Amino acid sequence: SSVTGVQTCALPIFYRFQLTALGERRFIYLSRGAEHLLGLSTEQLIADSGLFLSQMDEAGQSKYLDLEAHSKTTLTPLQHELEMTLPKKGRIWLLMNALPHHRDDGSTIWDGVVVDVTVSKKNTEELQEHRVHLERLVQLRTAGLLEATKLAKENEARYKYAVNATQDGLWDRDMKTGMTFYSPGYFKMLEIGRAHV
Repeated sequence: SSVTGVQTCALPIFYRFQLTALGERRFIYLSRGAEHLLGLSTEQLIADSGLFLSQMDEAGQSKYLDLEAHSKTTLTPLQHELEMTLPKKGRIWLLMNALPHHRDDGSTIWDGVVVDVTVSKKNTEELQEHRVHLERLVQLRTAGLLEATKLAKENEARYKYAVNATQDGLWDRDMKTGMTFYSPGYFKMLEIGRAHV
C-alpha cells in the first residue's frame, strides 16, 4: 500500500519500546523504515530487540543503557546520538528522541523517533578535519614568517656591523624610491659631512 511505501522509504523510524518491570526489553511497534535504515526487518527486531543494541560497540551500548535508565527514573526525554556499524552500510549515526511514560503494570514505554544523521555527522567531521588542517597550515606559515623575519633582522644587524666596522665608503641607491644610503666610511673618505650630500 502507499502507506507502507511511505514507511519503507521514510528515514525517520517511529517506534514504541517497552521495558517491563522484570527487565524484559521489546519493541511493541516499529515502522518499516527500520528495515531500510538498519537492514533488519521489523519482524526480526520485534522478535529480538537486542539486535538493535548489537549494532553498537560496547561503549555505545553502555552509554545508551545509562541514558535509558536515567530517562526511566526521571521521566525525561531520551535524546541521544547513536553510532552504529552495519554490515552493508558501515558506520552510521542516528539521532534518537523518545518520550517515556510509566504503565500501571510497572513497565516503562518510550514513544520515539530515530533519524539518520550520517550525512550531517560526516560533513561536520570533514569540516573539522579541514579546520584542523587549515590551522596547522597557518601555524606553519606563521612560524616560517617569524623565522624569516628573525633571519632578516640578524642579517641586517651583521650588515650594519660590517658597514660600520669598515673604513670603506659604501653607498646604496633604491631605484624605486630614489633614496641613497651612505656608510659612515663614505663621509670619512671624502672628508665631508652628511649635510653636503
